[in-house]
Amino acid sequence: MVPAHVVMMSVSPWVWITVILILVVVFGAAKLPDIARNVGKSAKVLKEELNDLTDDTPQATQTPPAQKEPPQVQSPTQAAPKPQSADTSTIPEQNN
Repeated sequence: MVPAHVVMMSVSPWVWITVILILVVVFGAAKLPDIARNVGKSAKVLKEELNDLTDDTPQATQTPPAQKEPPQVQSPTQAAPKPQSADTSTIPEQNN
């Protein structure tokens, strides 16, 4: 016994004939060669892009090149110079 999903996926010759007749009626016999040519070109481009994508994948799994450390940015508290402490010996005391 054939599984149900295999029977559903098989297409009989009558289905193909019906689909071709509908395409001829909808698009006309003159346009069908152009449509088939464009579909073929699109399939070729898709196949090339998929091959390029699979070619790029092994490169991504290789170890990445050594990364440079980003320059360290000083925070505003680190960048500002420290104020020099006032020398209290030169300031006279005030008595109130």
